Amino acid sequence: MIKNSVFKIYSNISTHIENILFRNKKNISKDSSLIINGFKTVRLKKGIQINLDKNKHVEINPYLSKIRLNKCQIDSIIQQIFMNNSIADYLYYTTGFRYNVTHVTAYQTTHIPIEFQNKAFYANHWHKDGPYSKNTLKVILPLSNIDKNSGAMMICNKDYSNNFSFYTKEDITNSFISEFQSKKLENVFIFNPHQCLHKAGNPKNNHFRQQLVFQINPSDRWSANKLLTKTQLYREPKFPILNYKTLNTRQLNSIEL
Repeated sequence: MIKNSVFKIYSNISTHIENILFRNKKNISKDSSLIINGFKTVRLKKGIQINLDKNKHVEINPYLSKIRLNKCQIDSIIQQIFMNNSIADYLYYTTGFRYNVTHVTAYQTTHIPIEFQNKAFYANHWHKDGPYSKNTLKVILPLSNIDKNSGAMMICNKDYSNNFSFYTKEDITNSFISEFQSKKLENVFIFNPHQCLHKAGNPKNNHFRQQLVFQINPSDRWSANKLLTKTQLYREPKFPILNYKTLNTRQLNSIEL
């Protein structure tokens, strides 16, 4: 497919550029599961303080609603995860990169009836994110308890995922599937969406899943897109390196890496 070819060309070029411009090769871990498998669960040593009980839910479709966050909430969550819990340190000393927090979205998913499960409502089919580099990461914070009943995210490691196209309807071997299950605000799940096959689980009837997802991309400094509040309800940006110089960013000053 032409689309797959475009994705691969962009990925190879953007990955090469990022490695030259932004990577500190002395800080690349060779034994981290994030590097080897493409994903890792990291426990948050310091509690995350956030209350979204009064936040408005915006319905995207019958089974997906986005939770509108205000600027103070977004800034606070970034501070608490990346700085207070040293996730920025972990990523820098694992990957060699500083990152830009390019996009954030918080959402709730509910049960998709069997007659509609062949349709895509919230990334509920196996896929790899196409128009990104091999260095793009996503960071997930569970906003509710997540288990099998609530539709835990499913993911395959990089090596196994390499056998499939970006969008596949092939059967996936159960032994290669891992799930992200966590209590509310207890862990973050960091994964490589371009290299790892993944999909959202389907919550059982009367169950739901709430989570917040950051898309982060290599940068010359730790920074965040100033438009996160405005763009949180939009689709996440594609081909991020093409927009790097036009991003309206602010530096995360508490990080000195």
